[in-house]
Amino acid sequence: MSDEVLKRNLRRAFIICAVVSLICVFINWRISTGVLLGFLATIIYAWLLEQSVDRQLNGEKGFSVLISKIVRLGILALALYVGLKYSGSFNVFGVFFGEMSLKISLLVFEGIIKK
Repeated sequence: MSDEVLKRNLRRAFIICAVVSLICVFINWRISTGVLLGFLATIIYAWLLEQSVDRQLNGEKGFSVLISKIVRLGILALALYVGLKYSGSFNVFGVFFGEMSLKISLLVFEGIIKK
């Protein structure tokens, strides 16, 4: 996945998260904060993924690749943990939706365009 495709889909995912957050403010504000927390974790995950792929394409192998994968997954798990631990401020399902927003954007927009 090129840098351009990633940035384009991050913008689309941001729009999706912003709309869902604005709608959920009227339902339950904790869902909105959860969606924003999950999207923040997704932005960090995507940035780390881009850095990791660049290093791997330049020939880096070994233990650092494994550590990079663990750190990326740890970022997503940390956001879910924060959503569970501070359930008075965040909704864990909102966090999950925010984390999945990039994947949903890739599936919907890139999948439809490719067909």
